[in-house]
Amino acid sequence: MEPFIENARIIFMLSVSQKGVDMRIGIDIASLAFKKQVDQIILISGDSDFVPAAKQARREGIDFILDPMRSPIKEDLFEHIDGMRTKAPWLLFLYPKMPVIAPAQHTKEDDFMAEGVRKRGKTWSYYFDTAKINGERKKIEKGGFRTQKEALEARAAAIAEYKNVGRVFSPKQISVADYLDYWLENAVKKNIDHGYSYNTYNRYEYEIRLHIKPRFGKYELNNFQYATDKVQEWTDDLKIKGYSKGMIKSVLSCFRTSMNYAIHPLGYIKSNPCNSVKIGKVPVDVTAKEHAEYVCPKEEFQKILERFSNNRGFYLSLLVPYNIGIRIGETFAIDLNEDIDFQKHELYIKGQMIKVSKTWFLKPPKYESYRHIKIGNLLEQELKNEIRQRKINKLKYGPYYVKTYLLPDNSFAQFRSDMNVPYKEIMPLCVKENGELLTPDSFKYCARVVHYELGNKLFHSHCLRHPYVKPTTKKFLSFFKFEMAISLRAFLCFALLLGIKEGPQLVPFIR
Repeated sequence: MEPFIENARIIFMLSVSQKGVDMRIGIDIASLAFKKQVDQIILISGDSDFVPAAKQARREGIDFILDPMRSPIKEDLFEHIDGMRTKAPWLLFLYPKMPVIAPAQHTKEDDFMAEGVRKRGKTWSYYFDTAKINGERKKIEKGGFRTQKEALEARAAAIAEYKNVGRVFSPKQISVADYLDYWLENAVKKNIDHGYSYNTYNRYEYEIRLHIKPRFGKYELNNFQYATDKVQEWTDDLKIKGYSKGMIKSVLSCFRTSMNYAIHPLGYIKSNPCNSVKIGKVPVDVTAKEHAEYVCPKEEFQKILERFSNNRGFYLSLLVPYNIGIRIGETFAIDLNEDIDFQKHELYIKGQMIKVSKTWFLKPPKYESYRHIKIGNLLEQELKNEIRQRKINKLKYGPYYVKTYLLPDNSFAQFRSDMNVPYKEIMPLCVKENGELLTPDSFKYCARVVHYELGNKLFHSHCLRHPYVKPTTKKFLSFFKFEMAISLRAFLCFALLLGIKEGPQLVPFIR
């Protein structure tokens, strides 16, 4: 206390001075950093003398946070800190004679978000604070970057993603191409076997890549929602290019479905530009129509069976769908052990064989159409003969016979019969003599033989199912409802009255 006299009064005034304080604080910072005693240092100061201490602490991997008491700081100090925050109240009213300095502007009550990059060993890492949880901020940090530039770029991308609630894009600025990629990955691919099949995903990806992205991918989604006229022009162009009505309808349906997802549940747009688009009339390709509506006659089919009579795997892959009208994938998925009830004369459709990448899986049947199908005496006898022949082949090949197993993920796997395998063994309908599994891809061999050896260019797998009355047509549905309303015997009598006696003609109506 230093006294002095003013107006005949003795006045005592507190006199405080500091000497070497900055140096001592700097030494303390360096000591804490070298000894790794702390993970973070918060310096309440705005003095540029602390630049060397801040640089040293960050080299040692310490978070260096500055609280300048809401006062401006010099740029050289700002460059060497990891973040800035302040909790100082407005203190100007305590010092009315103090020069008014414009404080740092805040848009929130809380402090600045600490963010930065630092070098740890030979690599760089970035970090930034997230929202408060229970009153405290959490930190996101990621390392392993080779240079400071890579860490800065990764930090900027991570902060942008964080501010967009985990998205890697802004809904208002995303392009149609990026949105379609997002929809394929998150709405379709993640829901395979839960609303979508792998084949549907592949078809959507193909249609988007070849037809939709090249035309509309460059536009912003937010503006594209009002471009119904452009979608109509694109649809008309597809007709001019000669695409069939079914193809155009498929691509437009894919596009419409993706845009509906952007409306609900995402809420990115309010209008679907595909909803009002009309396809109109498309010229009919007579050759394609003839191919699609072709039904294999009984005489022609007998020639095909005779050609494959020495190959039981291919023989059954033709005989079964022709007699009971099931899909090729469902045919190859039949398990002779569990899917046939000879006492009830029924065959159960429990799945279909689907190729995912290069692996074959047992998946639910299309449209989840699980069903029981009555089988006739001819087909039943052929199946019994196959089971008997399969047992003979196992004895013939001994340890070299290949058995088929269903893995926990419903994929097919094969092992030699002398191996102990802890998986469920099945007996697929279509195998080679040594047990090697045949798949729907192998049916292409049958088609090529029929096309080039037997001269039937119209033959294809769907002609075995009688597509003119397949389950998706109104004609079949009307007969199906009628069949469910009356007994099977009465329905058969009705069929006979129509002049349908027996064989594959009757199958589509009674399966």
